[in-house]
Amino acid sequence: MSSIQSTTSLRTDSVDVPDATARPVGTNPFDTSAAPTYWPDLDLYRSLLPAAGPLDPTLYRAYDLSDRLGADEPVFTRRTAAKLMGHDLFPPAHYDHTWPLEVLVPPGERERYEALREPDSPLLLYEWPENGDPLISTRGEVHTTTLDQTAIDLLSTVPRVEAQAAADSFRAVDLHAYSVRELVKDADLPQRVKDRVVTLSRRAIPWSESFMESWCRCLFLDIGLPTPTPQFDVETGREFPYVRLDFAWEEYEVAVEYDGRRLHSRLTDVVLDRGRRGELTDLGWEVIVARWRDVMSKPRNLLRSVAGALMSRGWVRTDEQKQALAQRIDYIARLRNSERSSEVTGTGRTVGPSKGIGVEGAIERP
Repeated sequence: MSSIQSTTSLRTDSVDVPDATARPVGTNPFDTSAAPTYWPDLDLYRSLLPAAGPLDPTLYRAYDLSDRLGADEPVFTRRTAAKLMGHDLFPPAHYDHTWPLEVLVPPGERERYEALREPDSPLLLYEWPENGDPLISTRGEVHTTTLDQTAIDLLSTVPRVEAQAAADSFRAVDLHAYSVRELVKDADLPQRVKDRVVTLSRRAIPWSESFMESWCRCLFLDIGLPTPTPQFDVETGREFPYVRLDFAWEEYEVAVEYDGRRLHSRLTDVVLDRGRRGELTDLGWEVIVARWRDVMSKPRNLLRSVAGALMSRGWVRTDEQKQALAQRIDYIARLRNSERSSEVTGTGRTVGPSKGIGVEGAIERP
């Protein structure tokens, strides 16, 4: 079998997942009145979509670029390819209409691709694989890397917590850890990168309810906490007969709930959340609330709180293990700050064949 050779090498003999298995494209409708002026005629775009289908900015821009380059070009890769398959893996605070289109550049074509850059149409250009033509999927009128190759590219290059979210999303369409392990086994990648890809795919679960829940679980496991049970139901027998927890360590009666900025900011939501958590506290649970900032940029306090709660309720650690845990928490916190400061801002840039989005230092340590 031809091996996956690098983050832009696309040869694989595995069978691509049919379009029917992917989630519907177009999960983020947007106001077309704010569309950049370079976009093509909306009537043409609508004719390419199912009747009454939502407008997806990534698909819209992909059709435009494909029209300008020709029928057989371009080949979209990484987050852009994932989005065209129905997986929204853009970093938080980035949106479909601002994130650069990620494109593979055929040999000798860089200048032509560079000329297509426009203020409202940023591009990220990746080198074409050196050993032959890539294997691609055709989705509608656009071409992407295959699902399995897209998964390998993202799991090996993007910041670790984002890679975990990608693994969860791909697991939901039955890309199993075994398949990933077989694909990456002979890949032209450093062993530490292969180990990272296999670890993240093995951890993947198909029922993570949000990007941030995947991030939280990755942080907990990376510092060495016991594996939490996601979406755990607690029977209370009170006003809220069942309470579903985002993460639970049922043996220790410790739980973490992620409060999204949108879903938990209204007064009614706050009141309901307090009622649910009050009932859990009465039953002996300790509930720790994780917010957007705790996960995105300042996870140190959250991780210390969870580790402290587990140890106070019976998770036994020696003094040496406690010291190692504290060092690990500090390392993960510094790493998140580094990744945040290095994220692509949407202005577009050119990268080489071995460079990915984010910080590859995220994979230096286990």
